[in-house]
Amino acid sequence: MKKDIHPEMQELRIVMTNGDVINVKSTYNKASEMRLDVDPFNHPAWTGKRTTNDRGGQTDKFKSRFAKFTK
Repeated sequence: MKKDIHPEMQELRIVMTNGDVINVKSTYNKASEMRLDVDPFNHPAWTGKRTTNDRGGQTDKFKSRFAKFTK
């Protein structure tokens, strides 16, 4: 292996939506904790039902921009 080209591995704490915590090793160095908003406990592919996460994204921007054109 070449020296000084590989990122440092560090401990990363992942917090699921139901509060479960998983500790993994990762090269993700922006934070020591990552909170998930989509995981196997609430994703429709695993749960079989659809839920919406209304976080004020592109759809809300579109609706507010073109609200004056509706009847």
